[in-house]
Amino acid sequence: PTGHGPVGYRNDEPMCDGCLLDASPPLGLTLCLVAVTRAFAVAKPRDASEASMALAEVGAFARIFERVASTWGPARFFVDPTGGRAS
Repeated sequence: PTGHGPVGYRNDEPMCDGCLLDASPPLGLTLCLVAVTRAFAVAKPRDASEASMALAEVGAFARIFERVASTWGPARFFVDPTGGRAS
């Protein structure tokens, strides 16, 4: 099962994460970021220490993502459909 959310496809078949990372590193890493974000969004830390550790892990993943993504070029801005601009 591929789960819910964005999934990469080749020839109308869902691709495994490893195949997607090989075929399109930018898209594969972006979908990995989505999966990590969703996993932490539903996590239920038992105390402030666990919450702090989870936040540190998300931050570490963000730094890894940026280190790889920066080799593809500068960050692009998200354009708010209502006319605003967010980074």
